[in-house]
This record gives sequence, C-alpha cells and structure tokens, in this order.
Amino acid sequence: DVLAAAAGITDFSSVQVLRSMTDMLERAGFHPEDMVTMAAAAIAYKNASFEGSWNKMDPAERCRILVLLCFVSHSYHWDTTCRLKYWHNEIFASYCSLPKLSAAVTQVLKVMKYVLRIEDEVFAEIKDWFMPRLNRQ
Repeated sequence: DVLAAAAGITDFSSVQVLRSMTDMLERAGFHPEDMVTMAAAAIAYKNASFEGSWNKMDPAERCRILVLLCFVSHSYHWDTTCRLKYWHNEIFASYCSLPKLSAAVTQVLKVMKYVLRIEDEVFAEIKDWFMPRLNRQ
C-alpha cells in the first residue's frame, strides 16, 4: 500500500485498515487521482504536525491518525464528500463511537493548529512521490 509506505506503516492490520479506507472511497466513486490528492495532503499534514511524535506512537495509533488526516484532507479538498458517519461505519465502528471519532477529528485539527493550506511545492513533491508508485500497483 503506497499510503502505508509513505507514512512508515508496515504492520499488517494497519495496512488492512488503510486498504479498507481506499475500498470505501472507491465504492463511493472517488477516482485514484482523487485518492492520491487526499493521501498527499494527509502526508503533508502528518509531516507538518506530527513529525516529532509520529515514531513514538504505536502502529495502530499512527494508522488511526493517518485515516483521520485523510478524512480532514478529503473534507477540505472536495465539495462532495463522505460524511464522518460513513467513515465511522466503515472503519472506526469497532474502535469508538461516532461522538468520540468527531472529538478525535477536532483534536487532530487542534494539533494541526487548524492549518489546512499546503504550500504548492510541498504538495507537488509528495504527490510526485506517490504517482509512480501508484502506477506500479
């Protein structure tokens, strides 16, 4: 999984969660290019806001935060999105309640200092890293 590789996530169960997210978005009609944009933004958010603590987290926590960053990216970049309830039902239902998931999104945004804008050069560099790897899958 390209997103897992970009985030340094290697454990099987976390990779499966990321694949579930990708499958959910595909079923919702999002194209691979859309998912690359979402993933590149999520990695940029991770790098800007979580780099110091990322490797201190256990793999499952990194995966959950990465999925939340993908949700934030997805919500910010598209006019038509999958609601948090859908993400909860498909990915987080066995982990937490919808209100707790909503609070977790708010906490992630606080860590990000509510900054969702990504410099064009940073975004392009990350997206360029994704594209050849995506085409090899």
